Amino acid sequence: MVQVSGKEPLIFTGSMLKITEMQVLPGKERAVPGRTYTLCEAFGGYSVLKRLAVTEPEGYYQALWTPSEQFPSWIGACDYGDPFTKLLGVYERTKFGDAIIKHSGKKAMASLNDAVVLMKEGRLATEMSPEEVSSSLQAVSPTTSVRQAVETMLRLHVRRLFLEGRRGAYVSDRAIISEMFSPARLEVAKETPEKWLDVELGSVPSKEATRFQGSAMVDAAGELGGSPDDCLLTPSGRVVTRWDIVMKPWIAEKLSVR
Repeated sequence: MVQVSGKEPLIFTGSMLKITEMQVLPGKERAVPGRTYTLCEAFGGYSVLKRLAVTEPEGYYQALWTPSEQFPSWIGACDYGDPFTKLLGVYERTKFGDAIIKHSGKKAMASLNDAVVLMKEGRLATEMSPEEVSSSLQAVSPTTSVRQAVETMLRLHVRRLFLEGRRGAYVSDRAIISEMFSPARLEVAKETPEKWLDVELGSVPSKEATRFQGSAMVDAAGELGGSPDDCLLTPSGRVVTRWDIVMKPWIAEKLSVR
């Protein structure tokens, strides 16, 4: 598991997220008074996007060299022997589908991907349907600039934007990070920083949501792809993500652990 101190510049963090394809890079751990779990600094795509959203275009290249610790997110940490329900509770409290698992002095990452696998295996169950937990689809024009897309994602608290006129196609925050921290775009950031995010969202590699026709959550879990930014589209055109499949039933107290 790759860990960082937070002292690393944003250019390093963004590049490592691209290279490792990790959701977040965990950092320093700290205790939380009155809580049975600890928190860990985490530097992920959302942290990077937040930094860019408050930076004027002329200052992009300089911002790339600021320490990542200035814009951390926080994920929880549990012990290997803790019940699975505690991990779900940590996801709920941090609003992050990633956490650290500690065992015999070693650390590993857990994520909602693991919970989706348990749902596929029938070890998690719910009577709620994918349509019940779905979210509205957020779409923008393919000509929207990456900067405008980042601002929209942060304002709406979403991690993917669908492209108008492109049936089921969407661009995720992971795709934006991967594109903007490519060697070609970093060269643009160095030479003409104000043009670094001057890219149409439609030119960023997109994915296509899987169209799901079933009504059982276990089937939805089975249809979901292996990447954290994969999602489903219901017959009514709404979006279903890993968070929707696992955490919404959990929060509604309608998820059973077998």
